[in-house]
Amino acid sequence: MRVISLLTLIFALVLTRAQADSASKAQKIDAIFKITKVEETQKRVFDQIQNMMAAQAPPPGASAESKAASQELSKKIMDLVAQKMSWERMRPIWVRLYDETFTEDELDGMLAFYQSAAGEAMLQKMPVLLTKTMSVAQQQMTELTPEIQKMTKEYMDQHKGDVPKQ
Repeated sequence: MRVISLLTLIFALVLTRAQADSASKAQKIDAIFKITKVEETQKRVFDQIQNMMAAQAPPPGASAESKAASQELSKKIMDLVAQKMSWERMRPIWVRLYDETFTEDELDGMLAFYQSAAGEAMLQKMPVLLTKTMSVAQQQMTELTPEIQKMTKEYMDQHKGDVPKQ
């Protein structure tokens, strides 16, 4: 009977320690999310995507009806993305991914870095850098769009008969 009680006590201590370690790790992940402003960054990226979609509106010669339909479609798409990719929905997934990917020691190192002068500078300047890189990417895509459209048209013209009939 004493052996069973001792084993039960040891099991309870191990389980309590594992739960405490898990809680500690989750707290560190939450601290990283707070310091790095993940939720705010996600919103900023979402806003930039909305702006990019607005910039891809119909060409200047398009009819008012076409422009309105395009804007309505863009809004529907962005509403869907906002709903499915909201922080409330994504946070548990991000926590799980961080938990699976990083050890507690690695999380400690990340926290130490983000709390350092270099880490703070990176966090402060990263939004500006991301805005600049998104702008460059948008410009590149604008320049590539005619070429992509041409390649797509040529492909479609060459493979018209290849599409299986249903």
